[in-house]
Amino acid sequence: MSVKKLLCDKWEFSKNPIETEYSDSLDWKSVDIPHDWLIYDTENLYETSTGWYRRFLNADIEDGCRAYLRFEGVYMDCTVFVNGKGQESGSMATPPLRLILRITLTAGIT
Repeated sequence: MSVKKLLCDKWEFSKNPIETEYSDSLDWKSVDIPHDWLIYDTENLYETSTGWYRRFLNADIEDGCRAYLRFEGVYMDCTVFVNGKGQESGSMATPPLRLILRITLTAGIT
């Protein structure tokens, strides 16, 4: 059985100086996807900074199931983290970005 779930809501975003590491203490703002953080300052469209997006999900899966993430609007470079571990990297050269999760999801909030 295959189940698809659209994950456009309940995202959070934090814009920071270049090379800022992820932290729960960053200034997180609620956003919906698609979201383009560069257009907020039209005087500086190509500024160098680090943007972090995050979304928590309830992993309601059975043992042995495979999970896929598909991103259709990654503009530049990205690395996707699941449960704090980097899974895959992608760039605008490879849309749509489809990532096969290589970890075991646990039931509950992921």
